[in-house]
Amino acid sequence: MTQANQSHRQRVANISSHLSPTPCAQFFDKNKFMVAAGGKENDTGLKSEADLRVELAAAYRIVAYLGWDDGIQNHLTVRIPGAEDQYLINSYGMGFEEVTASSLVKIDHEGNVLDPGSVAGAVNLAGFNIHGAIHKARNDAICVMHTHESNTAAVASMKCGFLPGMSQHAMLVGEVSNHKYVPTVGPKAEEGCSKMASDLGATARSLLLENHGVITIGETVAEALMRLFYITKACDVQVKALGSKTGPESVNTVNNKETIKAMRKGGDRFLKTVSASEFAHFIRIIDRVNPGYNDL
Repeated sequence: MTQANQSHRQRVANISSHLSPTPCAQFFDKNKFMVAAGGKENDTGLKSEADLRVELAAAYRIVAYLGWDDGIQNHLTVRIPGAEDQYLINSYGMGFEEVTASSLVKIDHEGNVLDPGSVAGAVNLAGFNIHGAIHKARNDAICVMHTHESNTAAVASMKCGFLPGMSQHAMLVGEVSNHKYVPTVGPKAEEGCSKMASDLGATARSLLLENHGVITIGETVAEALMRLFYITKACDVQVKALGSKTGPESVNTVNNKETIKAMRKGGDRFLKTVSASEFAHFIRIIDRVNPGYNDL
């Protein structure tokens, strides 16, 4: 190895050591999918409830940091390891930026509060209806995230629908399903939320809710968050691009179906691969600007 190559490798290693708790310097191999420094493909190994409490609390604060929260509304949930019918949800009344690991409430699919957390065992009915239905319907919905972020609500309500060729974010987010608006509380709420889960389908991991917002799911908290990040960015681009008087007619989009199909397929693996490293990056930001979520 030449001195120049050694110097370059050392610089990469030094950079990686600052960016990752498990430093590694990997060079691109066209025969392998590139993994971010210190990252690994979706870690779906069994985690403890305590681990998931910390991760979910961090995710709440990340969503607040990104400006996607809606007062005390909306919810992020994660299924309890080894208990298919139990999951963690925020204590209703707390802002996303206030959520801590210990404050999360443990409930089951029947709505029973199994652990009220450190603040109050108050659970929003709409949150229970939506998240319970999604968790029940999909075994791979370990984590479910739902927001009313304005751009996602806007795109979900557009007659042209979500345009997968509008941006790289739109193509990489993968399969996106759609759901017509139904109330999530009231006499027909259970039926409506079951329809919501049905509209998500068996394979999509993003669901746009007409006149409402978005839902993403993942096998990890990190994956669900990254899917939320990518579809929110995609919707932001679409809203801005269609802001002219002529709308879609004034915008160039990728129309090659094979290209979009290939990007979607690659995007699914991409999101699973980078989610842990992206999540770790956001956690480092929260540790600087809004620490205290890990109070276990």
